[in-house]
Amino acid sequence: MEKKGFTLIELLVVITIMGILMGILLVSYQGARVSARDGKRKADLEQIRSALQMYHSDCSVYPSTASLPNPLTLACPSSPTITRTYMSELPSDPLSAQYRYVYTNTGAHAYYIYAYLEGGGTVTSTVKCDIAGTQNCNYRVQQP
Repeated sequence: MEKKGFTLIELLVVITIMGILMGILLVSYQGARVSARDGKRKADLEQIRSALQMYHSDCSVYPSTASLPNPLTLACPSSPTITRTYMSELPSDPLSAQYRYVYTNTGAHAYYIYAYLEGGGTVTSTVKCDIAGTQNCNYRVQQP
């Protein structure tokens, strides 16, 4: 008499292989999500940089404020009564409100915008990108 079905060993082998494959897929999926969020951060900084370039085109200087207002509505120093909106809403970090984008003016014609990339960045910075003030920024853009 022939028995139909799988043995316990066969079932355990199949379940183990499926578990290993699921683990590999989960790790690669997490890496893709980190890359996507870092790409969003880079795109956000480019949008802010574009708005700052428009401000510079109008005013011949970059904003001197330590933090950019939200919305990005600024007046030129030469005509402080006339304000203009350059961005209706500043972008925020795609992961959480724990991280922020940091603007620093290094002179009338220079600035940096910093962010923290989860996948690692190439900039060594002492500027803090988290609200608690413990995480150094590791990515920046500057005026072109």
